[in-house]
Amino acid sequence: MEEHTKKLRHALDFMDYVPVLYISAKTGQRVSQVLPLALKVEEERLVRVTTSALNKILMSAQDEHAPTSRTGDILKYTMAQK
Repeated sequence: MEEHTKKLRHALDFMDYVPVLYISAKTGQRVSQVLPLALKVEEERLVRVTTSALNKILMSAQDEHAPTSRTGDILKYTMAQK
């Protein structure tokens, strides 16, 4: 199961925050956990992120993965303020 989880996480690397739950239709193992986990994911999905928090996240991501020009130089950016 661990190997399958690794493959799944690799294939869905952009969703590393999503929980993985293995269930068994044959034995019913962990079936009772599906709905509570789905409701928790729904609750997290509905969380509102403020614009300033989102801007900080995006700036951090941009700093870690700076865009480059065609020549390979790192581009400088400025954030326009109102």
